[in-house]
Amino acid sequence: MKTTFTSASCPTCNTLFERLPVEYDGDTGYAVLEVHPCADHLVSIPDGTDRPLHCCTSCADESKPLCPVCDEHADMRPQENAAERWYECTACHAKLDQADIDAPNPEPLPACLVRYELVMQARTVGEVVDVVRAHEASGCPICAAMNAIVRPIPAQRETRSKVPRLVA
Repeated sequence: MKTTFTSASCPTCNTLFERLPVEYDGDTGYAVLEVHPCADHLVSIPDGTDRPLHCCTSCADESKPLCPVCDEHADMRPQENAAERWYECTACHAKLDQADIDAPNPEPLPACLVRYELVMQARTVGEVVDVVRAHEASGCPICAAMNAIVRPIPAQRETRSKVPRLVA
């Protein structure tokens, strides 16, 4: 049988993989794309530290500022002439000043770097839970401020048609 090929995109980061062999199960053909947490498609985002942030391409795109004109995450290129300075959205080419860009992009909440380092050293989910609880119990002021922020949980519709009976 002649081998056929197709293309497929990673559902996480949209990286396109070409020439994937098509396997057949009867009359149905399918391509196998091993999906991992996109360790092979990471993008480094400089964050001012010696260890930059590593994200998949979708998350890296979302780390860009949100344009108030086109509502897309895009780079804002600085532009200037003799009279003024402005930014140009790479998605829609809108002319924006810093206040326009800052309005839909609030400053991120402060993060506790001590807690982050503890979590990064943990090897299991259980260790993560233990170090986070221990650190929060230590009285860290940043963690206390983060926990004081009320995060409303949006209401969700019930998706079950009926409640299952529990059998003893």
